[in-house]
Amino acid sequence: MLKYCPNCGKENDDTSKFCIGCGEKLSGLHTLNKIDKDNKIDKDNVNSTNKEDKNKQIILIGVAAVLIIGIAIVGTYAFISLSDNISNYIDGANNNGFNLGSDSNFSNDSNLSTENSPVTSSSIPLSEVYGLAVALDKKAQLQDLSTTSSVEYKGVTFTKEQCLYIFSKAIDMKNRGLSGDITFGSYGPPNSPLRSYSTSYLTKSEYVDMAQRTHQWMDSNGRSPNYTGVYIAGSPDFGSDYLLAAFALVIIDSKDGSLVSMVTLY
Repeated sequence: MLKYCPNCGKENDDTSKFCIGCGEKLSGLHTLNKIDKDNKIDKDNVNSTNKEDKNKQIILIGVAAVLIIGIAIVGTYAFISLSDNISNYIDGANNNGFNLGSDSNFSNDSNLSTENSPVTSSSIPLSEVYGLAVALDKKAQLQDLSTTSSVEYKGVTFTKEQCLYIFSKAIDMKNRGLSGDITFGSYGPPNSPLRSYSTSYLTKSEYVDMAQRTHQWMDSNGRSPNYTGVYIAGSPDFGSDYLLAAFALVIIDSKDGSLVSMVTLY
């Protein structure tokens, strides 16, 4: 290895203590070269450390990517399983005679198809109940149903008692968000009908509760009740004709939207 004289620039052997050109002392240069060598080693160590850090970063990024992909796969599987369960639940409900969803309008303008569910002497789609209520209103004007015993709608004759059952069941289904067909039978008239009513209006909570009690009572007894209580079951508050009129008004007033908050009799 050569040394260069800092005074004259002359090349000297590594073991020379004085410059052969000018006699300048050269002993300090060896120490400088060692320092440079040490510096080079330090730089190599730094470069090596940087490479290790980069390798660690690459490994961490790879692990994170694998975790994200795993979470995405598990989430997708869970979503598909949930969708299948919901679909199976809805299919099972439909197979049991009613639908779940928002298509529970009384009006026959709803999205429910009536081609496969025609109006018959034993069933009527919920979407056709509005038309039946309008037909009854046109025939009897709902103010006095005492002289009316039946109404015809789409070629089928419905008795007042059947209308009361259908309307009460429809209100109950509408309140619970159900849609589909209402099946009904033959019902006898009330034994001793009440010819009055105790209040001229009913709130939603009142007429919904009365509607539920009415169709359940008719299922059990096979006829229209003599009267129905507003607050207490069995109280002589509403005669069957006036209850029929009230339920018909609810259905007409709730044609395309939610059940009305209140119904007022004529």
